Amino acid sequence: MKCRRVDVRCAVRPAELRASVCSKLRHRHGVVAVPSPFASTEILVLGVKKLPVDQVRNKLWRAELHDLGKTVRLRPESEDDQQVFADLLERCLVVAFEQSAGYWRLSRPLRNWYNDQPIARVDGVEVIPRVSFSTVRLGDPGVGIAFDTGYLNRTERTVAEFFDPTLGPGERNKRRRDFDRFRNRAERRKGTLLYTTGEQVVPVCYFERFADGVTCGTTGPVLQHDSLCDYCHERYPKLDLDPRDLVAFVSFPGLPHPVPVPAKWLRLRVMADEEQSYRGLGQYKTVPPEQRRDAAIEAWERYRGVVEGMIGCEAEAELWTPPEERCELLPCPALQFGGGRVVVAPREATPTEYGRYYRERLEKLKGGGLYHYAAAIERKLFVVTPKSGNDWTDELQAAFIADFGKVIQDITGLRFSLTQVREDDPERVVEVLDKIADGQGGAGTTVIVFDDRLANGASYYLLSHGLKGWHLKRLTRGQVIRKWSCRRSGRSVEDRKKADRRWLDMVTLSVLDTLDQMEAIPWRIAEWPYEACLAIDVGEGRRHFAMSLLVCRGADRVPSFARMSDSWPKGDHQHETINPVILRDKVVQIFDGYEDPGFTPIRSLLVLRDGRLCGEEEAALVEAIDRLQQKDRLAQDVTADFAEIHKKTVKNLRMWVPQGQSRANVLEGQAIYLDGEAALLSCTGAATLSRTATADPCLLVLRRGRDVRRAARAFFALSQLNYSSPGKAQRYAYPIRETDSRLQQRMAEDMRGVK
Repeated sequence: MKCRRVDVRCAVRPAELRASVCSKLRHRHGVVAVPSPFASTEILVLGVKKLPVDQVRNKLWRAELHDLGKTVRLRPESEDDQQVFADLLERCLVVAFEQSAGYWRLSRPLRNWYNDQPIARVDGVEVIPRVSFSTVRLGDPGVGIAFDTGYLNRTERTVAEFFDPTLGPGERNKRRRDFDRFRNRAERRKGTLLYTTGEQVVPVCYFERFADGVTCGTTGPVLQHDSLCDYCHERYPKLDLDPRDLVAFVSFPGLPHPVPVPAKWLRLRVMADEEQSYRGLGQYKTVPPEQRRDAAIEAWERYRGVVEGMIGCEAEAELWTPPEERCELLPCPALQFGGGRVVVAPREATPTEYGRYYRERLEKLKGGGLYHYAAAIERKLFVVTPKSGNDWTDELQAAFIADFGKVIQDITGLRFSLTQVREDDPERVVEVLDKIADGQGGAGTTVIVFDDRLANGASYYLLSHGLKGWHLKRLTRGQVIRKWSCRRSGRSVEDRKKADRRWLDMVTLSVLDTLDQMEAIPWRIAEWPYEACLAIDVGEGRRHFAMSLLVCRGADRVPSFARMSDSWPKGDHQHETINPVILRDKVVQIFDGYEDPGFTPIRSLLVLRDGRLCGEEEAALVEAIDRLQQKDRLAQDVTADFAEIHKKTVKNLRMWVPQGQSRANVLEGQAIYLDGEAALLSCTGAATLSRTATADPCLLVLRRGRDVRRAARAFFALSQLNYSSPGKAQRYAYPIRETDSRLQQRMAEDMRGVK
């Protein structure tokens, strides 16, 4: 790939100056360019032709471009060139999509593109096919292009149609209820809107309110125009807009206040994963491997000629198959339960044997199979359930309490005291439990079956906020009643057996979640490559961060198995990075959380950072390790490896294996080593996934350490501590799940419910 070095000169130098210059060159002139690795004031421009412009303007700056007359040759097989080569190749794909018809994209990211035509309409929702692409370094072979497919859901109706004032009262109220349902109003969401104006880039905005009685011609002045209608006629002259068209107020990212826009140009984006009522969309939530493969080939063939012509080289003819030395089926660890029970690792690499490995976990727990329950933790639970009525019958109440008590006693081999509290209103629940906590000297553990309808869906947050310090296991009234109704209404013996099994599964998983809250250990892994793992994560909104420490080692060391986790406010929520001094001190603090005497220094430690190690975080971790060595928490010769975990890889990477004439999911634990530092790990796989889904791997990037394979084996081993769902694989390591739980709990506690 031949490139020209171009100097960028500007009186002001904002942080993203070079990236902005490259973006404007691509968007306005179809020129592919990226920031240069050779100098902080340069960009690399693909090709040997002279630039069509010598300056680029922005509202705040003007940059002059000076060709240095130097040509650079980048080779995909060269490790030094690969990242720049990959960046330029990705920009070529963006240009290819931008210059074609039939696709559109959202403002960000540039790699996701959507078809103009929906492939299905379900329950008032249009299903729009998505194709995504990205580039990835593969080490010795060169650079790869990853294609992926999926769907975007949007409403068939526009906002104007939802709020049409000419409809009768019944239909008008129905449409407004549908609008709130589609935007997940019960979850306190404004609603994400797609602002469709016929352009290739569709902006995203957020619903504020519908302007009753206001039309495009009566809004008043808008940006030096007499009305919204006048503004739109000038801004979008090809679109049809009438002064009588309806108006909605929306908020755009970066604007300080809501603005009016034509309501007929707005459609709601539907987040199907968070709305259970769209049952017809279930088949569009996942895509099987064969369909993903076909979509990847189709997308590449459509743009192959354009891209190869721009970069001046050819791609391999077939999809990339990693060589055997880069593939590893990570070993499943043996699992130790109470009473000397063990689930042995799969004896052969087949879905059947791996399925046995996951099924046996629940069986080993029955009859007192819990590995450990601390004697110091009080065996007392409060069970909050609705009052009688609205399908919550006395029979259901008695069955739920009885079955919960039987299951928790069966798993632990211990008797628990279950205190019943019958209350519907979440505020009253908080009051009652607060009184109980005052009477017994502190908060405890409670299982709450709440009726979220009574609090407009905000019960979850109200309970979390009001019951800080309590260990909460929540179920919804509707969830329990549905399982009970199926159990009571089964027409055949087989139907009733299936319903009984599902009811018992719900109770069992609720019991396991409750025991997890009480720091019980259902099982542990027998062996893995390290003695301890520390996970670090920053929460949504960057307002909190959390840590989770898991110690798991031989019985001759103290502690043999322990877990500790906590979360704290994060001072600077503008950035992802954690303050290095605070990070260092909290790492030491989490280790000091184990207060029992006789701590045996840890000899090997894996540190997992969810996302990227930012700023000075790595240096802070090194300082923390030094302090922990001084405190004899870590051995003087400790091996400490740092790795970044990307749970949802932006590279759209997937993996599958041939199966006859088709393709199938890989087995749990399949790893592909992309280069010396990166590993693609599929902790879920063929034994536990539906055939309509494709395994969703994590990307592990080793930042400090020598052996990415060791870190990969440890990550997969830790994913087997899937206490909340024993019968299936977990996508990522247990300490990462713990930090997620802590951060979700912290966010819920800080958010008040609204009635």
